Amino acid sequence: VDQDIVFCEDYPWLSAMKEITLSSIKFFTLVVSLVHFFVTRVADLRAIIVTWLSGQHSCQDGKKLSTAGNKLMARTLSKTPEVSSEGQVRPAIFKPHAATTQNEETSARVLTQRLTSAKSLESALMELERALASGTTFNHFHATAMLCLLAHRSHEMPMRANALCGYDVAANAICKLYEKEDLNEGTLCCAFWAISTLYHKVPELHGVLPLINRSLAPRVDDLNSRHVQSCMWAIATLRKEQPTLRQLLPSLLRRLEIVASSMDSRDLSYCMWSMGVLKLDEMQSRGAAEALQDASCRMLSVFGTRELAQLSWLMASFGTPHTMALLRIPTLVCQKIAKATDRMATLDLTQIALAYAVLEFWNHAMMQAIAERIKKINNNLTDWGVCALADAFGTFYPSTSSGFTGTWGVTGGENETSTRGIIYGNLLELNTRDQAELVFIGDRCCEVSKRKGKSITGTLNEMALSITWSNGEVWTRSRPAFANFQNFLSWELRRRGLTSKVKWARRGPERYLDDVNA
Repeated sequence: VDQDIVFCEDYPWLSAMKEITLSSIKFFTLVVSLVHFFVTRVADLRAIIVTWLSGQHSCQDGKKLSTAGNKLMARTLSKTPEVSSEGQVRPAIFKPHAATTQNEETSARVLTQRLTSAKSLESALMELERALASGTTFNHFHATAMLCLLAHRSHEMPMRANALCGYDVAANAICKLYEKEDLNEGTLCCAFWAISTLYHKVPELHGVLPLINRSLAPRVDDLNSRHVQSCMWAIATLRKEQPTLRQLLPSLLRRLEIVASSMDSRDLSYCMWSMGVLKLDEMQSRGAAEALQDASCRMLSVFGTRELAQLSWLMASFGTPHTMALLRIPTLVCQKIAKATDRMATLDLTQIALAYAVLEFWNHAMMQAIAERIKKINNNLTDWGVCALADAFGTFYPSTSSGFTGTWGVTGGENETSTRGIIYGNLLELNTRDQAELVFIGDRCCEVSKRKGKSITGTLNEMALSITWSNGEVWTRSRPAFANFQNFLSWELRRRGLTSKVKWARRGPERYLDDVNA
């Protein structure tokens, strides 16, 4: 020590540096302490002000407390409880949350995951009920997940089952959510589709439909292609149960004209089905129908039999066929028919055949392919399917023909007649699959242009039983090309008592059932 003192006396500047260093350290420590104190106080004060302004604190009026406010109030109450003049501790004005906002978000996210991954409807509903009972915040993600799960698994429910029976808390939470006016279009359209799918199995949710209608009405112009498809399908599905939903149709049809070009094959199919089912004003819906046809023609190569059937029926319903589609669909049907399931054949091929009969556009190859595929179904045809096929084949191949229309053949050795050609309207199809157009000269004479610029004329006899051609060939009227198949259809009509209902087939399968069940 003595040496240090002597050393400092010998070097006085070193002692001064030591004092300055110690003072600097003390000053710096004080500054850091003061800064930390003020930052902490300012943060607490800011949390109180923000909490008070946002109305998120939990007071006696029942409002919620923010996270920062919770922490501050908990710290304040634990240190300085307020004492009354009588010496008793007054009840705390602020009550801290049991869980932070982060915990609430986590629990809500966990609930969404559990709903979407549920293995059964019962487990999902029970999970939702437990979460609601524990105070988990119920949001539009939960409602959408629950409704989609119910809709996609509706086939698991008995025919007349009530899906939400015994789950009143969940039903009330869903209904309450859709009273909000700030839900996005996706949430509203998804609920619209799901409730329409489940309509007879969720009577507790019927009151949500007017709320969705109210919320969507001013926002139709913001809907994308999938939203428009969902709304169109829902309105068509509930055309009898909720006719007031049709109020959305005028604005939806205008929006459909704009978004049709961006639709995929599924959306186009559902929109075409909806327009075919709904009894729409032709002038009001013509623009939407043409937009759907134009969009469909660009996607014909990826269409299945379902989409081809819907497009064909749309053209038949509005009487405005797209020429390219009308020519290409028969070829596509013949290509896809080999892989068509019985369900496709029953629903799709029958509708295509009748649509072409309504349009009076004959394609023998397609009709032949349809007949061959339908023969493998036999009694699995629906009532409408039997009526539709009887109408279509009766139109193109009438049993009692007049004029040139009919099946024609030539008589060979041993009086055997072989088919030579079939005439429908002004079109002749030979047994070689070559086609030619007829030019009629009066009621009993026609002209056919052949290759290399040559043409021949044919004359129909007075009984309309034979045609004599200028090249010397004589054709005689033969049995219809599908006589056996048509006999089968006639037998089915009589067996099912449907003979008088064939005329209803052209109303379409859904409207046919509406009329039968009326």
